[in-house]
Amino acid sequence: MAETRERGYAIDREERRQGVICMAAPIRERAGAVVAAVSVTGSLERMTEDYRGQILPRVLEAANRISFRLGYHGSSAYL
Repeated sequence: MAETRERGYAIDREERRQGVICMAAPIRERAGAVVAAVSVTGSLERMTEDYRGQILPRVLEAANRISFRLGYHGSSAYL
Protein backbone atom coordinates (compact mmCIF):
# COMPACT_ATOMS: atom_id res chain seq x y z
CA MET A 1 0.00 0.00 0.00
CA ALA A 2 2.83 2.41 0.79
CA GLU A 3 4.31 1.92 -2.68
CA THR A 4 0.91 2.52 -4.28
CA ARG A 5 0.41 5.73 -2.29
CA GLU A 6 3.90 6.94 -3.15
CA ARG A 7 3.55 6.45 -6.92
CA GLY A 8 -0.07 7.66 -6.99
CA TYR A 9 -1.71 4.70 -8.72
CA ALA A 10 -2.35 1.00 -8.26
CA ILE A 11 -1.56 -1.94 -10.51
CA ASP A 12 -3.08 -5.39 -10.08
CA ARG A 13 -1.05 -7.95 -12.04
CA GLU A 14 -3.01 -11.18 -11.84
CA GLU A 15 -3.42 -10.75 -8.07
CA ARG A 16 -7.17 -11.21 -8.17
CA ARG A 17 -7.59 -13.19 -11.38
CA GLN A 18 -5.09 -15.03 -13.54
CA GLY A 19 -4.49 -13.39 -16.93
CA VAL A 20 -6.02 -10.03 -15.92
CA ILE A 21 -4.31 -6.72 -15.20
CA CYS A 22 -5.83 -3.53 -13.80
CA MET A 23 -4.50 0.00 -13.39
CA ALA A 24 -6.30 2.51 -11.15
CA ALA A 25 -5.85 6.09 -9.99
CA PRO A 26 -7.58 7.84 -7.08
CA ILE A 27 -10.22 10.53 -7.34
CA ARG A 28 -9.98 13.08 -4.54
CA GLU A 29 -12.49 15.52 -3.11
CA ARG A 30 -11.79 19.14 -2.16
CA ALA A 31 -9.92 18.29 1.07
CA GLY A 32 -7.84 15.58 -0.63
CA ALA A 33 -9.64 12.50 0.67
CA VAL A 34 -9.93 9.66 -1.84
CA VAL A 35 -13.62 9.20 -2.68
CA ALA A 36 -13.46 7.01 -5.82
CA ALA A 37 -11.11 5.71 -8.51
CA VAL A 38 -10.75 5.44 -12.26
CA SER A 39 -9.53 2.09 -13.53
CA VAL A 40 -8.84 0.16 -16.70
CA THR A 41 -8.86 -3.63 -16.76
CA GLY A 42 -7.82 -5.99 -19.53
CA SER A 43 -6.19 -9.26 -20.34
CA LEU A 44 -2.49 -9.46 -19.58
CA GLU A 45 -1.95 -10.91 -23.05
CA ARG A 46 -3.49 -7.91 -24.83
CA MET A 47 -2.31 -5.18 -22.46
CA THR A 48 1.38 -5.33 -23.25
CA GLU A 49 3.89 -3.20 -21.36
CA ASP A 50 3.95 -0.69 -24.25
CA TYR A 51 0.15 -0.48 -24.29
CA ARG A 52 0.04 -0.04 -20.50
CA GLY A 53 2.56 2.78 -20.92
CA GLN A 54 0.07 4.54 -23.20
CA ILE A 55 -2.99 3.86 -21.03
CA LEU A 56 -1.64 4.73 -17.58
CA PRO A 57 -1.08 8.46 -18.31
CA ARG A 58 -4.68 8.65 -19.57
CA VAL A 59 -6.01 6.98 -16.41
CA LEU A 60 -4.02 9.44 -14.27
CA GLU A 61 -5.20 12.41 -16.32
CA ALA A 62 -8.85 11.31 -16.08
CA ALA A 63 -8.58 10.94 -12.29
CA ASN A 64 -6.86 14.32 -11.98
CA ARG A 65 -9.48 16.07 -14.13
CA ILE A 66 -12.34 14.60 -12.11
CA SER A 67 -10.57 15.49 -8.85
CA PHE A 68 -10.07 19.05 -10.08
CA ARG A 69 -13.78 19.36 -10.90
CA LEU A 70 -14.57 18.13 -7.38
CA GLY A 71 -12.49 20.99 -6.01
CA TYR A 72 -9.16 19.24 -5.37
CA HIS A 73 -6.30 21.52 -6.39
CA GLY A 74 -3.40 19.67 -4.77
CA SER A 75 0.02 19.08 -6.26
CA SER A 76 -1.13 16.33 -8.62
CA ALA A 77 -4.40 17.99 -9.68
CA TYR A 78 -5.06 18.77 -13.31
CA LEU A 79 -4.26 22.43 -13.93
